[in-house]
Amino acid sequence: MKNRELNLELLPWDSTFFGFGVAKVVLAEAAESSFHQLRAKATAQGIRLVYCYVDPTDALSKNAVQQQSLPLLDRKATWIKRIDEQEFNAGEGVRVLAGNDAVTASLLELAWQSGAYSRFLLDPKIPYPVFQRLYEIWLHNTLQNNQAGVVLTTGAVGQETGLITLEQLEGGAAGIGLLAVDTKSRRRGLGQQLIRAAIQQAQQWQAPELRVVTQLDNIPACSLYERAGFLLQQVRLVYHWWL
Repeated sequence: MKNRELNLELLPWDSTFFGFGVAKVVLAEAAESSFHQLRAKATAQGIRLVYCYVDPTDALSKNAVQQQSLPLLDRKATWIKRIDEQEFNAGEGVRVLAGNDAVTASLLELAWQSGAYSRFLLDPKIPYPVFQRLYEIWLHNTLQNNQAGVVLTTGAVGQETGLITLEQLEGGAAGIGLLAVDTKSRRRGLGQQLIRAAIQQAQQWQAPELRVVTQLDNIPACSLYERAGFLLQQVRLVYHWWL
């Protein structure tokens, strides 16, 4: 059987952040020999890290990555909630941060906690300070993007207990980025409160739906979204291939 042509997609932002070439490939019925072709392409482009995406039902590609001994670092789950006409009230205690608000130490800690199941944390070849910097930039960028991003938090300034970031996506949908409740403040309903605040913001944007991509292994987060009425739309396996 002839191998399908697989295309490497160079990722400029990731490449700039890491300081070397980073690319993405979606494997579809890929045989083990496909990796020889991909390696040649990657080497020619100076790529050192490839994110390999695989459909969980694609047995051929899953076998190929296993033959390459690539680590499975993420079962990427996409959840979607349709936004209806119902009015959501987040209640008191949720603050909207503006671009000139300081990123406090507790906000940074929440951003890092939100990545507890992140493949960038789980990959042993990525140093922990690099993971921290990645999530710090994510928080800063959302906070400063007043036209299309919102940061919502619970707790007093400098003592924030919960965090959720929201962005307007192409096509009009709203997307949740970071979500975390501090370990000392859990089981108090703050997660649901932040979700309701995000839905309320999505309504203000007149977004038809709210999306979130998280890790299927992050059972607390997935349970939170399911209880809030989100439906699981897609799961993709993500492997890191270092060259």
